[in-house]
Amino acid sequence: MVRFQGLRSSIRLYGLVTVTGIHDHLALDPVQINCVGDPDAPIVRVFISRLDAEIYLRSSHLRHYRVVPLRLFDPTQLLSHADGWLKLNICLGFAAQGDCLLSTDQQEMIPVGLTAWTRPFLDDQGYYLQWSDTELPEYLLNAYKSVGVPDYNRQLNELDDWAPAAMERTVADALQMSPPVKAPGSMASQLALFDVEDACWRFGLFQIDGVGTTCNT
Repeated sequence: MVRFQGLRSSIRLYGLVTVTGIHDHLALDPVQINCVGDPDAPIVRVFISRLDAEIYLRSSHLRHYRVVPLRLFDPTQLLSHADGWLKLNICLGFAAQGDCLLSTDQQEMIPVGLTAWTRPFLDDQGYYLQWSDTELPEYLLNAYKSVGVPDYNRQLNELDDWAPAAMERTVADALQMSPPVKAPGSMASQLALFDVEDACWRFGLFQIDGVGTTCNT
């Protein structure tokens, strides 16, 4: 029996996947996951927030993709090509400037965050990512403080359990409230997060990594 080896994490992470084949067991259907960077050295794009993942997917040109918790993605093939290592682009919000969301030339919103090399270990339940108890949580907390919502993680915990219809309405409201724009020569200087409780975008100055071109692997 072929066993599914999902990728669990000590911090919630979501990815964008699309089914590329059929297996007798639904959970084992082969999928490809959205990545950034060089197709020969893919960096898996993951989101801290389910809402950010859904917002990005709606604004992107990715078709037939869906948002899934990373624990439902089997990284075995990617790990086999990199000696057990996995490079992640961890997205925690969107690029903005002057309290305005930015987009690419293709009108896609621009996720921002940090890039990290990880080495998942394999246990009897599959692969597992154990993050430092301080480094990544502190980075996220500083990001949330920069936009004036230090308890933003509480909102994210609640979003994990939202029904699809409620999530769809919130995504539509967020995009309608502040459509992203492409300003010639603009550089991202702000982080943007959508505050679900106050139904508004929050902007703040925060150091963010560059973002590569989307590819699939």
